[in-house]
Amino acid sequence: MENVQQGQWEARVLVKDKKASKTYLVNIDFVSIRPDKLRMGISLPIGTSLAAIALNGKNLDYVVIRKKLYYSGPVNSSSFNKILNIHLDPRFMLNILYDEPIKSAGWICEQDKNNFVSECLKKSENLKITWAHRKAKEKNVSIEHPDFSLEMEFHKFSPLQDTAIKNKIFTIAMPDGFHKIN
Repeated sequence: MENVQQGQWEARVLVKDKKASKTYLVNIDFVSIRPDKLRMGISLPIGTSLAAIALNGKNLDYVVIRKKLYYSGPVNSSSFNKILNIHLDPRFMLNILYDEPIKSAGWICEQDKNNFVSECLKKSENLKITWAHRKAKEKNVSIEHPDFSLEMEFHKFSPLQDTAIKNKIFTIAMPDGFHKIN
């Protein structure tokens, strides 16, 4: 998304756990400010909140509501393993939102005829991210791995209007009654 510095996105996501042969449908609301702030709210289609994730620079916080789990620590490629059993660096969600190639070591990205990123591949991890069906504020992004896949249908985008929330929402304090995981 050329020149977009902050925004709010909504997506429907089909999550396939290939190891367990299970499929889930969730909604994810994203709020982001470049270069490194991201908040994700994950819920069921009926509105039940499942998790909240906050990325603020090199720190990641998240809560898993039903399991009453809380994590706070450095962000890296194994940060999501604790809740989703997915080996994916949460910072790559920023590349997905802003339609940017991943410039980390081992990634090879291609662009389409309109000069938009269309695919990024990390062969060493059998991980592929594909952008497709862009139309105005809508796009589809898939993440494929031998153990899981995520099919994200972004159906809404709006510029971030409320500047008062900028610093508040990119950290999550441990709620009462939750257990901290390392």
